[in-house]
Amino acid sequence: MILQFRAKELRQLVEAEKVAEPNRVPYTGGSFGVPERKERGLNLVGDQGVYFMANSAKLSPVYAQDCSPSDDWWSLKRDSFGGDDGVIFMGIEGIEAWVASAENVADEFCEVDLNPETVSLLSYTYE
Repeated sequence: MILQFRAKELRQLVEAEKVAEPNRVPYTGGSFGVPERKERGLNLVGDQGVYFMANSAKLSPVYAQDCSPSDDWWSLKRDSFGGDDGVIFMGIEGIEAWVASAENVADEFCEVDLNPETVSLLSYTYE
């Protein structure tokens, strides 16, 4: 299922994240049995909607179109992310390149092809 995120809002997250102090990557550290990692990046989150949030910077999340708490989000979230809540960490370099692919387009979107098994970052589309 393809979800769209406003590129301008994602760029703001990326720029803030690039200068923030790196934070612990979700699901790393002693209680998870995985060595702790501190990195800059974005987390793709599925809970009450689907959204990107900065791993280190303190900014509001960027929700997928039609998949925020103010929308009828539940079926879209379940069909794309699965029925359980979760987080997928993505390093800043890959996210920055993905968002930059939409840099010169007016009112652009960045797309994610998401299903409970895989995630693919796609290029931009026009509204």
